[in-house]
Amino acid sequence: MASPFCCTTLVLSYVSIALVVTIFPTFGTGSTGLATTSELEMEAKALLHLGWWSWPGNDTRDRCRWEGISCNEAGSITRIDCSRRVAVSGSISPEIGAFSSLESLNLSHSALLGELPPSLGKLTLLEELDLSDNSIYGSIPLDWGNMKSLKQLDLSNNQIRGPIPPTLGNLTNLEQLDLSFNQITRAIPREIGNLKNLSELNLSKNKLNGSIPLSIFNLSRLSHFYLDSNLLEGPLPQEMENLKALSFLDLSNNKLIGPIPSQIGNCLVLEELYLSNNHITGSIPFEVFTCPPQTLDLSHNFIEGEIPHQFDNDLYFNILDLSHNNLTGMIPESLWASELNLSYNSLEGPIPEDFSYRFSSDSFWGNKYLFLCFLAFLGLGVLLFLRSRAKDKIPEPNVTKNGDLFSILNFDGRIAFEDIIEATNDFDIRYCIGTGGYGSVYRAQLPSGKIIALKKLHRREAEVLAFDKSFKNEAKILSEIRHKNIVKLHGFCLHNRCMFLIYEYMARGSLFCVLAYDNEAMELDWIKRVKIIKDTACALSYLHHDCHPPIVHRDISSNNILLNSNLEACVSDFGAARLIDPDSSNQTMLVGTYGYIAPGQVSKL
Repeated sequence: MASPFCCTTLVLSYVSIALVVTIFPTFGTGSTGLATTSELEMEAKALLHLGWWSWPGNDTRDRCRWEGISCNEAGSITRIDCSRRVAVSGSISPEIGAFSSLESLNLSHSALLGELPPSLGKLTLLEELDLSDNSIYGSIPLDWGNMKSLKQLDLSNNQIRGPIPPTLGNLTNLEQLDLSFNQITRAIPREIGNLKNLSELNLSKNKLNGSIPLSIFNLSRLSHFYLDSNLLEGPLPQEMENLKALSFLDLSNNKLIGPIPSQIGNCLVLEELYLSNNHITGSIPFEVFTCPPQTLDLSHNFIEGEIPHQFDNDLYFNILDLSHNNLTGMIPESLWASELNLSYNSLEGPIPEDFSYRFSSDSFWGNKYLFLCFLAFLGLGVLLFLRSRAKDKIPEPNVTKNGDLFSILNFDGRIAFEDIIEATNDFDIRYCIGTGGYGSVYRAQLPSGKIIALKKLHRREAEVLAFDKSFKNEAKILSEIRHKNIVKLHGFCLHNRCMFLIYEYMARGSLFCVLAYDNEAMELDWIKRVKIIKDTACALSYLHHDCHPPIVHRDISSNNILLNSNLEACVSDFGAARLIDPDSSNQTMLVGTYGYIAPGQVSKL
């Protein structure tokens, strides 16, 4: 029989155990509750530091209802979307790292300045980060490699400098990476090849150099790959064939060398391929045309040989641009395209019959042996037609004016002249949009609806030999060159009683006029101004280095830089331009506009 002491001890033991079981869960729950409260307080303070929302008394209790904010059931912020709505400005506070539950952060199209905060690397649950279209500068922090949950990272259209940190290779869940339109330098780190889930990689419009790391070509899920407009060098890697999911590849505007690897023909789902403006040599591989992409741009390279043509079936392209190369041989009749450019090669023989009316002659310009047969038949047809009319003395018929300016100038200049006289009401002053030193510019709308610009030489100036020579010089220069940043000449009339040039219409006028008015000048932010400078530089580079012989404009000024509706720049007014003999050093004549001539040379004018 147990003693009363033992029974009492046993009862106390059970009571103690019960108290422990009851009290400790309470302590545990209380501890968790305190931690959650602390996190919420840190988020509230972080919101005040960010300063993007304004509420009376800095009351943040209803923050989950604020515009652009979403929370989970515990009240923690999981999503911030301030793009285009909330007035976001200034720099991103380091307090942004306090939102430990944040899964999506979108601050695009805002007015953000300053550097990228390393504290964003603390957001290990973050899946989407979009800071595009701001004015953020500085470099990408190494700590960002800790955001292991990140699937989308967009830093495009900023002013980010420095290299791509190799720690970004730790973001193995990343599906989309966009660092385009920045000033990122140095080589692409090979660690980018660790991003096995990547489907879109955009590093275009930067200052990246070195070669393309081979590790990138192991990204089997990569479908869109943009590397254009950098300073990349080296050959095109044969490992391209490993990108089985690739549908879009842009390597244009770099310094890539060597031949096009035939292995690229193994990219069976490739729809668009851009390799223009590089130093690519060799011939076009047969394999590229075996399963042709919808868009193929190999222009402005040093590609030789014939266009592949040994095919049983026709080849269909949406856009095919092989211009500005050294291609030889004939144009394959099996070639079909919605847009075609074969200009500035060494192609020969007749243009296929279908091509001659489906494409303008711009598509074949600069192939001096290509038009011989075509022009012979055309000239013969015109001659027989004129003789027939003279012989039969048939009255001149009323010809329908189709407004197709290029074909009119090729077949019947008189009809084009009548179109222009009618469109300007015989050069009525109502259609005049500007006056220059020796001519006036008119705006005209042709019957087809196409708008053109006409530069007409004043009758008095037409009698002055210098003006006449300058006008004809402009017609000659522009009829022999083609560049997207040089105003396009559609045609001209050099009759001794009426001389005019026919240009594409540039809706925004000259850069001088845009800068002269505050409202229009405000529209030209620094990004647009740099783009205008780049467009002008591209045009001058083409004139100096791609034209043979080189052409010197000799009067670049804001008056002679025209802007289209998209604020894209074109160099105009080639009246003073001159062909330069590379073997001659006798370049003594000085011309130009006051304010734009080298100061040391002004006294010579």
